Amino acid sequence: MYDIFSLTDDVTGIFIDLKNLQLNNNGELLFLDEYLEKYNDSNFLIINVIPIDNISNNIVDINKENSDYVENIFNIVSKYSSLTIYFCSTSTRILDTLKNVFIHKNCGYYISEDLNYPDSDFYIIQKNSEPLFIITQNNIYSTNKKTP
Repeated sequence: MYDIFSLTDDVTGIFIDLKNLQLNNNGELLFLDEYLEKYNDSNFLIINVIPIDNISNNIVDINKENSDYVENIFNIVSKYSSLTIYFCSTSTRILDTLKNVFIHKNCGYYISEDLNYPDSDFYIIQKNSEPLFIITQNNIYSTNKKTP
């Protein structure tokens, strides 16, 4: 979990990693709905959807598993309409599924080592091991208050 800073302001949001509908909240493993229940800040939240370990080797079944996973996320997140939540992933398959399910939400791509740049609403770039930079059309955010 990282605090997100505007390069000119204080903390503006939180970046979290989600795997198997769980996240690490300062050492405490929480399900997504438990975390969102506790999260009552008006800042935005970026959820990095880490790909699940697919059971199947068949591409059609893998797409179905990914779709079911994102649908589960949607069912949980839709209960918290007062929160501003964005989604991203390093997986282009997950990103495509996120875009299909969360049509009204911004979905971004977490640029990974393979250097794919699919079309998305924003990009997340990691410099060394930290910080993360979130690049949108209107602003650059960082998980580190220092400028890039």
